[in-house]
Amino acid sequence: MAGLRPAVAALFLLLVAAASLRCGAEGPDDEKGEARPKSPLGDIVDLLFPPLHAAGQAAETLLETAGNMLGEGFLTPEVSDYMMGPFDPLEAAESLQGKLQALTRLGLAEFTDRVPRAFWEDVFSMPSVMLANTLDVEIFQYFKEIPTLMCLALVAPHILRYEPPVQNAHVLMQNVAIFHAVAAFTDDWHVFFGPDRRAPKYMRTHHNRQEAGVHACYEFYKILIPRAAEAFAQVMPLLGYNPLNTEPDENTPAGMGNLVARESIEWFKDDGYNRNGTMLHEYNGLPYEDWTGYKPVNDPHELVYPTYWQPLIEEQGVGGSGDRYGYNVVQQHITPQAGRVRPFFLTQQQVDSRRSPPIFNCVQDTPHKRDPGHQGEPPGGDDTSCVDVLKERAWKVIEESLELDEKKKAIGEYFDNKLLSLGTILTQLIKPLDMTFEEFTVIDLGYTGLLHDATIVAWKEKIFHEAVRPQSFIQHFFHDEMFHAYVPKEGVKPIMGRDWKPYLRTMPHTEYPSGSTCFCRETMEFAKIAFDGFDINGKLRAYFPKGSSLVETGMSPTTDLIVEWESFDQIAAVCAKSRVWTGVHFEPAIDPQLGGKLCDGIGAIVFERIKEHSGNTLDFKDRQGGSKKYAD
Repeated sequence: MAGLRPAVAALFLLLVAAASLRCGAEGPDDEKGEARPKSPLGDIVDLLFPPLHAAGQAAETLLETAGNMLGEGFLTPEVSDYMMGPFDPLEAAESLQGKLQALTRLGLAEFTDRVPRAFWEDVFSMPSVMLANTLDVEIFQYFKEIPTLMCLALVAPHILRYEPPVQNAHVLMQNVAIFHAVAAFTDDWHVFFGPDRRAPKYMRTHHNRQEAGVHACYEFYKILIPRAAEAFAQVMPLLGYNPLNTEPDENTPAGMGNLVARESIEWFKDDGYNRNGTMLHEYNGLPYEDWTGYKPVNDPHELVYPTYWQPLIEEQGVGGSGDRYGYNVVQQHITPQAGRVRPFFLTQQQVDSRRSPPIFNCVQDTPHKRDPGHQGEPPGGDDTSCVDVLKERAWKVIEESLELDEKKKAIGEYFDNKLLSLGTILTQLIKPLDMTFEEFTVIDLGYTGLLHDATIVAWKEKIFHEAVRPQSFIQHFFHDEMFHAYVPKEGVKPIMGRDWKPYLRTMPHTEYPSGSTCFCRETMEFAKIAFDGFDINGKLRAYFPKGSSLVETGMSPTTDLIVEWESFDQIAAVCAKSRVWTGVHFEPAIDPQLGGKLCDGIGAIVFERIKEHSGNTLDFKDRQGGSKKYAD
């Protein structure tokens, strides 16, 4: 039986491939041959679902043929169910072949036919919800104009295996390399460190800037994440670039890209992240190992100090902790040293001056290893216990879970991944703003740079305040208490406090302030300044295909869901609130008067810095879809 299943699958692939190639792209709508417009929801359906329906039909036909050939009694219900399993809509929605055929249906046969399967395995290692928000059919036409988009898309699955501070550091280093490579072929861009090289006037062309940027991205990942670079190398020839050209040479665009990529890696080597593990060890150091000596005051088994962070015990494999299972692991605080990393756009004084207000104004137990009052102190004569304060906050978290619906869950998962959410908000603006390669290069550097520096500010305060997360507090203080709360995959159920968990994973870092709130507020502040006068209403949206939830896969949402954004301020506010909806933060961590305001102003600082270094490249004011191409 096991041998028949691959055979049926092979026949199925041949049938679907032929059918898909016959379908091709959408046909003309009138005599002029204009393409029929497609809605965003139609793109999602085309990308993820119709090929799967075709798969099921093909499989049924093949099984019927096999039954006729092998005689009566071959196709028992058990055999039929077994053979049809791979074509179940929910299982097949994640299948590589289904997505490959969907791309062919969208008219991308050149890519699906000529690029090795290993490339697509990298692309489609992302879940459907990520693909639906990153593989927008309208973006494909910009791969030639902004070829670094393909590089950034292909490295995303590899970057997402890191925790957020390391993600943010990687994408900044990558974009600095791209910016520096492009700068050498402009008249008025200036690098942030190193020699300010300038190519001869005749070489300062749009194409040379593109080539330099592409090779900077490729060389960067060839050194740091070779597997990601391999995927990009497979499509570089389709975009017109040679992955075999890897020599550093400031006299050619490709060579310049190779050169500045190496310079970027070297410059960031001593930034404080301990990327190579050499700050504490000459040999066998751990990458990103903490060198500050941070140790939590609570152990994973007992919450001795109720207001302080407690590392949790997680299933092996959660959060990228490994691919061998059968045992559990104790959380280690993510990069405690991140708060002491060298900032890129901010000055050290601008980092140090940003402080979150105390999280508690109540009586607490302070460990002897911590300074009294650093989490806050009660006003004179007030003897309110911090445990009582936290119990009240905990009930609000539980009550929020009772209000979870499909939209809130989808939004919570969306903003849990900043590269997915904040990154795709940027790429969705490429078409309505008709962005050029140069404009995207500058904007993307600013976007990733502010995430990097906002991480430093947020982590500095997280380590200082060291506040407890909802999961630790509720499991300890409501241990034997029964209450109703939302249980993932089950809905609202009566549950004991010791069994309660938030809808999303409690990340391995402290509660206050919310890093997500910091990141979302500042990227939207940056966007409001960069795209001043541009109305995003109806132009930015988040897509959630049916069953695409990462937490409740196949169950939620029950129908295709689209959330349209009305303003950048709305995006920032909803992002922050989603952290409480999903149970990973108490309200003060996101409150704009408390933890939420910590990073205010960083977006404006970063915009001014990139504007200084990029001449007059950015000018989006009042652009509502008109064209403005960068002139050579």
